Amino acid sequence: MVILPIPENMNSGKSHTYFSWAALNAWVPPLYNTTLPPPTYTYSNASSIPPRLAAHDPKQAWSDVLSGNAAHWVHPDYVVKVDDDAFVMLAELEGRLRVEIDHWRTSNPTQDPLIYWGYLITNRLHQFMAGELYALSFALVDWISKDERLKTMIRGAEDKQTAKWMRIHPQANQIRWSSERCWIYDHPRAGTV
Repeated sequence: MVILPIPENMNSGKSHTYFSWAALNAWVPPLYNTTLPPPTYTYSNASSIPPRLAAHDPKQAWSDVLSGNAAHWVHPDYVVKVDDDAFVMLAELEGRLRVEIDHWRTSNPTQDPLIYWGYLITNRLHQFMAGELYALSFALVDWISKDERLKTMIRGAEDKQTAKWMRIHPQANQIRWSSERCWIYDHPRAGTV
């Protein structure tokens, strides 16, 4: 969980601030003992010292540290934006996002994934992923943090603004909009879908 040092706001730039923070600070341990071949693209951080390991990190990671062969931490495949009142089944979410990465790797093995995942809302004027929970592949997060135009496009419904950002991406036609309509629900007593 990340708590940013900014005032709580829904439509005044919080999501841009969050994604910009994540582009610089979101690091995860490398995969150990995986049976999948490594991707040909990389988010490796070969220039920085990896963070200290936590007690719950895999034994292989500790073994590498003790032997002096510690692998550098890497950027995550995705950054997920989720409301703080949401209950998220993390294993299910990770599984769904992994399917998207694997699908991307099959058809685009040398290109960083460009995936915008969530619950698609379509109305007369807009199409966007609902703001309760959506995920962006790291290449999109990195682009959000660096594109100067986006800093002027932070006011308004944050989920709609994020969709606008995806539409002006230099490779907008290659971004995979992946909707999982049945996986996000409001509480039955909320009075909304």
